[in-house]
Amino acid sequence: MSVGKTVGILADKMLKLTGKAVKKLEDYGAKSAEENNNDNARKLAETMNKLGKKLEERHDEYIARVEENADELAEKGKDALDKLKKVYQEMKTRADAAKEKAEIDARRDVAPESAETEDKAAEKKAETAEEDK
Repeated sequence: MSVGKTVGILADKMLKLTGKAVKKLEDYGAKSAEENNNDNARKLAETMNKLGKKLEERHDEYIARVEENADELAEKGKDALDKLKKVYQEMKTRADAAKEKAEIDARRDVAPESAETEDKAAEKKAETAEEDK
């Protein structure tokens, strides 16, 4: 199941709960208006009725938008993660090359003639890493 579909299911539940809350407010406003002849309560009931109808009418549109946005965000997150993995791999390659060079430098202090060959190998490896990038 896609991220968008999962988020859509959650949004659907949220809209249904919102609809129930709107209906309760509408009922409360209507009851209060009847009992107390209260214009504000009557207006509340009318407003909640309109809101409830609008939620029902646009329910599918809201869910579709939520799913689309969630899928889009998930795709962007996946792309960002891929880029991060590439950067990590590049940094790891550079760190490995630096470590190898440090080891060669340490060996150079002990055996200078074999260090030159190892130097060339390390430089070639670093160049290869740069080209792979």
